Amino acid sequence: MAEHARCYGRDETVLVLDHYLPVLARKPHAAMHAAVVAQMPPIYAAVRNRLCQRRRDGYRDFAAILLLHQEFAAELVQGALEEAWQRDCLEPSAVRQLLLNRTAPPPIVPLALPAALVGTQIAPPDLGRYDQLLAVS
Repeated sequence: MAEHARCYGRDETVLVLDHYLPVLARKPHAAMHAAVVAQMPPIYAAVRNRLCQRRRDGYRDFAAILLLHQEFAAELVQGALEEAWQRDCLEPSAVRQLLLNRTAPPPIVPLALPAALVGTQIAPPDLGRYDQLLAVS
């Protein structure tokens, strides 16, 4: 079951991308004429047009980019598309990497070593003791 916002005006249609994604996974060419793309921000149409100008099967890459909405929030995908547009790297794998970079946890900052431990030396273990245990049995 699906929930949609109610339309109060004439000739209004509410389209939800999530409903199109299973079809786009099976039929990527449908991304070229999907009405839901017309309701999306303009970057999507620009990316679709550029991908199709570069290659005959650019619609496959565009469908793969739309399928990223299954993993990431729409705002993140749109932001990554805009960054990919500026960098001119519109391949789905590049857009996905930008998304992963944006959603990665912050790097772990190493703790400062206390001054009391700065000069401490730890002797390596004597592994010969394990040989002694084997000799006992």
